[in-house]
Amino acid sequence: MNGGHTLFWLYDWFGRFLDHDTTADSPIFRPVPIARGGVPGLALSGLANRGAAGQDVALVKHISAPMPLPALSTEATGTGALALRATDAAGPYARLNGGILGATPEGVLLFDRPHIQAWEFFAALTPAEALGLDLLCQDGLLELTRDTGARVGPARHAGEFCLELDGARVAVLSCLEDLARLGHLAVGGACDLVLPLRDGGTLSLTCKKVA
Repeated sequence: MNGGHTLFWLYDWFGRFLDHDTTADSPIFRPVPIARGGVPGLALSGLANRGAAGQDVALVKHISAPMPLPALSTEATGTGALALRATDAAGPYARLNGGILGATPEGVLLFDRPHIQAWEFFAALTPAEALGLDLLCQDGLLELTRDTGARVGPARHAGEFCLELDGARVAVLSCLEDLARLGHLAVGGACDLVLPLRDGGTLSLTCKKVA
């Protein structure tokens, strides 16, 4: 679970990535087509352990812009996701000191949530994991074949850190290594995955990257 100097992209409870609206110069949660060349506009830097609390981390922009961003510290959730607390003692975010970051259903990033609940959980994904996740959800990039020989997919974001695929709910936080394997596939490459399901059991797939 150690990330070292890796940049992580934040995937929220609703199935979106933290992005940067460069027109408004503001953070926003929205779908980002990573498998088709999209890059989330904000990343988390300084995260060494995805399960540990008390780490000083920062949001960094893919494209430089004047918008200030708060200093943050991680909070452990015991779920495989993390929460983030604003820690500025001075400056424009000082009034939010101690507030928890949260995402609304509309995609707004809030800095003043009083408690850590579902909407305050985030999955910190490496670029390879995020690419694998998006590949599963994009049409025409992967051939997904069940162990029965049936073709399935693409998946869709179902919320609660789950993908819905062939009527099953895949637990995203339990299959990060599998997502990274997908993310590293070259066109024409294939791999077999056994994906854990939210309610128990597994989903066995052969994945071939076709584009």
